[in-house]
Amino acid sequence: METKFINYLEKIWKNELSTSFRKGIICSKGHLISELYRQLNRTEFNIWVAPGLNIRDNDYTNAVPDIVVTFNQKIIGIIDIKYELNKVIDFKENINKLNGYSKLKELKIPLKIDIKTGDWNKKELYKFNSDFVTVFAVIAWAETDAVDSLKWKNKIKKLPDNFYHFIGSVSENKQLFFIEKVN
Repeated sequence: METKFINYLEKIWKNELSTSFRKGIICSKGHLISELYRQLNRTEFNIWVAPGLNIRDNDYTNAVPDIVVTFNQKIIGIIDIKYELNKVIDFKENINKLNGYSKLKELKIPLKIDIKTGDWNKKELYKFNSDFVTVFAVIAWAETDAVDSLKWKNKIKKLPDNFYHFIGSVSENKQLFFIEKVN
């Protein structure tokens, strides 16, 4: 299922999102997240925007990824997003956070709340699939390291498992939208 998700995401990134960006429609990180949600919500996947992950006994308690993708009670993908056209992006925190998520394989967590109490619905748990994917999606100025994994992947101690780098590289003359499977 992860391959199907990545294929959908790649199509959306290269076609719909790059077209929307070139028209000047995507103007912030929040707008990029909402466009990804709108496009992914047309698939068979469930999309969770900025869910608080109720994870205990590790460094990622109360972590909030930008997007979590599920299918049949399984977490199959986590997307962390950066959008910055006017300054250098500090991306190491994003990669380290994704790397931390990749340690959570097989863990079961609640994503829904009990609407009567506001507490986590612990009767309906979602399991991190053993081969779930992590995605760093970035739209940034072409000169920043965040759009070039060759410049930064040696600066990171360990890359996340099943890691994809979705890149929107922007300069005065062109905008390139592409994908790299980093490891």
